[in-house]
Amino acid sequence: MLQTLSKTSKLVMVTTAAAVLLTGGMFSPQPVSAANGTPNYEVKLNLAPAIVADASHNLVSSVRSQFSTGSSAKSYRVQYMDTAARTMEGQGWSDRIRKRSDQSTHQIQYKKRYPVSNGDINAALTTAAGDGLDSSSSGFEFQVDWTFSKQTLSVQYEKDVTISGYSGNGLNAPNLATSRSVSVSNAPSNFKNWTSNGWGTTQLNNAVIYGPVDFKRYKGTYKDLELDIEIWTILNAAKTGTEDIVEASFKTDSLSEATSVRTDLINLLRSKGWLVESDVLKTSLIMERYAPVATTLDTIAPSVSTGVTAAASSSTQSRVPAF
Repeated sequence: MLQTLSKTSKLVMVTTAAAVLLTGGMFSPQPVSAANGTPNYEVKLNLAPAIVADASHNLVSSVRSQFSTGSSAKSYRVQYMDTAARTMEGQGWSDRIRKRSDQSTHQIQYKKRYPVSNGDINAALTTAAGDGLDSSSSGFEFQVDWTFSKQTLSVQYEKDVTISGYSGNGLNAPNLATSRSVSVSNAPSNFKNWTSNGWGTTQLNNAVIYGPVDFKRYKGTYKDLELDIEIWTILNAAKTGTEDIVEASFKTDSLSEATSVRTDLINLLRSKGWLVESDVLKTSLIMERYAPVATTLDTIAPSVSTGVTAAASSSTQSRVPAF
């Protein structure tokens, strides 16, 4: 009887094992999912430009005094890359090339944005991880951008690049051909193969320039945290002149600190009459107002410029002129 049971049990075990192997069950090796990324937090609040900036696009003395910024600011020039149809933006991606006047290198940034609903940051991080942007994503940083009315998860990849012909001091923005080359050569694989193999490379090969746009950055302090105040000068809606966008921001690794300091800063700015109690979608405005009037998309992949080198740190085109 025992022998019969033993034979029967062995038969059941062998049959079960075979079935599991055929169906890819527990005997097959399973991939181990990486953990969600760990974000820091950047609070961004808009200030009333007519009150806090003068006619020369400088921060007025009362604001400088309040946040101990001093009177000097760093100057930057920024341009974005996307197709004329803004295909990258449609997938939540942006490609930004930025130059500071007193630095010889440019910074290139690729950013993927995810909305945060009802304060559920972990859900946004989980969505990003499902897209392959998790704690194992080399070179990517995770940040929760917290404006007056919403939170957004930004997953960003940055590099400092030396661009031949555009390095050295000054606000030197690369032309279209060079911007395409540097964007293609430094893009992370997550972006290059986003929806399909080579998707990102195709977008960059056909990208146009949105910009350039200049801004100034003042550095001050608030509640023992570094506070940046930026004045961006962009085309107005009618494209007949310019207008300023002013943004104050601080960063912290602590959600509780971001929450408490944000509340205090809102109260202070409101009491001074400096606060704009709504969000100003700066990047979207730039994409809309600097959209090319007409352009012929280049479907040929540009050769990577031999004059472009990068270190991790992080042409002619018909478009609306930057004033």
